[in-house]
Amino acid sequence: MRWTADLGRGDLYNQMEITASGVLALISEQGGSDGEGRLLAVGLRAGRLLWSRSYGREDETDGPDAAGPVIVMASGGTVTGFDASTGAVLWSRGRMPGDVGSVAGPGGSA
Repeated sequence: MRWTADLGRGDLYNQMEITASGVLALISEQGGSDGEGRLLAVGLRAGRLLWSRSYGREDETDGPDAAGPVIVMASGGTVTGFDASTGAVLWSRGRMPGDVGSVAGPGGSA
């Protein structure tokens, strides 16, 4: 075993993804505000939590997906791209009707 990481309380939901930059992205069901989950980014080299943030309720959140070095999330009609290393919002597209999901595409697109 190379390392272990404490991901906090609560079960994990949705899939887990690994970015091209070696960051594991996942969501826990607890730990966010107002009953939201928590988006976590763990560096795979050392198993260190790089950043985390409240993100979406389980029944309305899709992702994470990895598009190159970007973590892509979708919730409530909005798709957002986060820098996998820092958690900074790189881009966001909102006001989409209906259920919104994210899928990684060729060449780092989502």
